[in-house]
Amino acid sequence: MRFRPGADVGWVVVGEDTGDPPAIVLAHLPVGPPIVLSGTADLIWHEVVSGDPMPEVIDRLVALTADVAEAPGPDELASQVEDFVARLWEQGYLERED
Repeated sequence: MRFRPGADVGWVVVGEDTGDPPAIVLAHLPVGPPIVLSGTADLIWHEVVSGDPMPEVIDRLVALTADVAEAPGPDELASQVEDFVARLWEQGYLERED
């Protein structure tokens, strides 16, 4: 399964130019309201909207967090990512490509 931003969803990356940690601001256009994805949520968003199948996305996220002491194990991380993506899909921020 692959995901892309919902048809009415706009999103921007903020913070990169200011030296602050980057975050994603996304909203259903034109009425919003905006939500902010930062930290791990920012990372997950970028990976999910890459267009790659979810198993590849999860594998990359497991690899990216392997050296983080507080990161959950691979199975728990996969479950948390799937739950987060499901919430974004249910709220219309993501739509399935296949």
